[in-house]
Amino acid sequence: MPAKLHILVLEDNMLDAELAILALDHAGYACQWDCVDTRDAFLAHLDGQTYDLVISDYNLPMFDGLSAVQLLRQRDPDLPFILVSGTLGEETAIESLKAGATDYVIKSHLARLPPVVARALRERDEQRQRREAEARYRDLFENANDMIYTRELNGYFTSVNGMGERLTGYTRAQLLAMSIKQLFGPEYFHLRAEEILKRYGEAALAAAEEVEFIRNDGTRVFVEISSRLIYANGRPTVVQGIARDVSERKRAEEQRKQLEDQLLQAQKMESIGTLAGGVAHDFNNMLTAIIGNIQLVLESTPSESLDYPMLTEIEKAATRATALTRQLLTFSRRQPLERRTIDLNATINELSQMLQRLIGEHVNVEIRLAEQLALIFADPAQIQQVLMNLAVNARDAMPSGGQLLIATREVELDEQACRNQPWARPGRYTQLIVGDTGTGMNAELAAHL
Repeated sequence: MPAKLHILVLEDNMLDAELAILALDHAGYACQWDCVDTRDAFLAHLDGQTYDLVISDYNLPMFDGLSAVQLLRQRDPDLPFILVSGTLGEETAIESLKAGATDYVIKSHLARLPPVVARALRERDEQRQRREAEARYRDLFENANDMIYTRELNGYFTSVNGMGERLTGYTRAQLLAMSIKQLFGPEYFHLRAEEILKRYGEAALAAAEEVEFIRNDGTRVFVEISSRLIYANGRPTVVQGIARDVSERKRAEEQRKQLEDQLLQAQKMESIGTLAGGVAHDFNNMLTAIIGNIQLVLESTPSESLDYPMLTEIEKAATRATALTRQLLTFSRRQPLERRTIDLNATINELSQMLQRLIGEHVNVEIRLAEQLALIFADPAQIQQVLMNLAVNARDAMPSGGQLLIATREVELDEQACRNQPWARPGRYTQLIVGDTGTGMNAELAAHL
């Protein structure tokens, strides 16, 4: 099937135009063509239609081929333009080619026209494909989610995409005046920057390397850099690199590590709780026997006996020991949870001695309990568990010593106060306060509460 061509012919001699088209017909082209001979008509056809080829005479009465090719190149850099002239000196031909003409053919040698057209069309297609590929590359380069750059072997950037600006906070102009070394954190420059640059400059393909960039505003961002050398004439000339923001991944890894540490700590505490629960259970059985026997002895001992006060003290000590075993069972979660009406002050007093032993002598425990505190409906074991957890946290926040305060009071919540507590209703409440003189938590940790 013959190749179809839509041709614009700039020629004032219709016979010469027909001869040129006839030469292409004989070569197997199916030609549709328009012929013009003035500047205005030439421009009107270019603006109104799409052509595959322009064939032009060099000399016309009111126009010339050199002006025509200059006008064409302003509109289309790829459209083939072939001069077909009766006489065209070498100097004029060179000037026309410099102006943008694709080639030239002498009218007396029209047999040369078909291969010239074939080559021109092939070069046009290759050039358009190259432009499209460059446009796609530019689009990918500019819109990539990673920072893509090239740099000299000494580290100075020679190109950088839009993500490079967003990642570093510097403008493109600023980056092109900088070395990649200036983005590394001081610790990398002191310990590894020269080594990294050397490896990137000498290895054909460098393995991904995680570093921290210092952005223009002083903040840091973790990046993973991969790079490779670009060679010219067998010698390395520039380094092409990709820097990927891995801050989210690093944060996820840190959070996962924290969770693993917490899980390990929880497993340790569970093991300790299991051990404590087992010991407390066995100890409680022995205390039951001791208390039972003491009570039998007390029943048979007169109150005026010298032994009666000592037996009574033994009974009280054994009873206090059962309270201790209940606390251990609560710690090990073997004590059944039971909500009931309790005196919060009494629950705190039961725990106070154990708390002091738990957090050590370097922390002073101060207990301020309100008089005539209203009763509350709660599980005393849960209350004690919360207090122990808070006390341990306070101890860890005061490694050099300090003060732990546990206080109770009654408060009145009005409508305004209840707006910030969706679960609350206006009325009187019992408030439990736990405070310490420790370091407290930083803003980052508080944000995760």
